[in-house]
Amino acid sequence: MTTEEEIRSRLIECAWKWRKTPYHDHAGVIGCGCDCAYLLLRPAQEVGIVPMDFVVPDYSPQQWLNSKCQTDRFKLRFEDTTFLDIVKRLTKREIRESEVKPADVVIYKVAASWTHGAWVLDWPNNVLHAIKGLGVVSTHGTNEGFLQRRERRFFSIF
Repeated sequence: MTTEEEIRSRLIECAWKWRKTPYHDHAGVIGCGCDCAYLLLRPAQEVGIVPMDFVVPDYSPQQWLNSKCQTDRFKLRFEDTTFLDIVKRLTKREIRESEVKPADVVIYKVAASWTHGAWVLDWPNNVLHAIKGLGVVSTHGTNEGFLQRRERRFFSIF
């Protein structure tokens, strides 16, 4: 029987293989291209915690761009939950930051929506995520570039 610790370790190992994969919307091919949704999905499938026939719904990897609606007099903001719904289907439960372990998932709010996700390698010092223009990179989870000062939520695969 495989322990939780062994599964987490294997998941980190599988996710790490995606490092340096170029960013490409709606792709999930190691070394060729992926976005942050597929970076979460493919390692989880490889480890066997998500079925191979899991279907990612149609989504916009930059849905935050669409999370603003202009009217003549004022700007309305709404939350698009597509990416959040994908993460909820890939994981078992939402957790508090104090509970985060390696191989948990952190998602970030961009504009009005939860639209970016990463594998936690060592919170907050190291997360693995796919960034347009950079590809799959490991960075600090709270104080580097794109992730600075963003609201975040955490999810566990267990």
